[in-house]
Amino acid sequence: MIVLLTTPLQAAAEEIAFRGALTASYTAWIRPARPALVVGISLSTVLFALLHTSADPWMLLNYLGLGASTALIALISRGLEAAIAFHAMNNVFAMAIGSLFAYGGGITQDRSAGAAGPYMLLFLLAQGAAVLLVWQIEKRRTAAAVEG
Repeated sequence: MIVLLTTPLQAAAEEIAFRGALTASYTAWIRPARPALVVGISLSTVLFALLHTSADPWMLLNYLGLGASTALIALISRGLEAAIAFHAMNNVFAMAIGSLFAYGGGITQDRSAGAAGPYMLLFLLAQGAAVLLVWQIEKRRTAAAVEG
């Protein structure tokens, strides 16, 4: 129950900080829009991944993927709501799995080198699918607005 109540708030706070405040701050450094977006998304994504303090390259790749995918979702949807929802769903899923296998103990996440493996590519696949889904939804919404 604690996972369901607190994890979405933590994910929302990270999205507001990284995709809302930091990406906007970084993009303000550069005048042309496209390079500004690339720099803003890249810097906020790298900082997001580094602050999750993983020594495992597979896990670091997952954090980079999550940061990039939520940044793209926020950009495509022109807001933080979809990015927050995806990040919260990702974290609730991970924490729920962790709590099921903790057998009543505390939830820990081993972030040391060798803790993860190629199975983390499945998370990257899910992140890519989420970006594509939001892109398709926004494409349809824009087309409907133009027609209507």
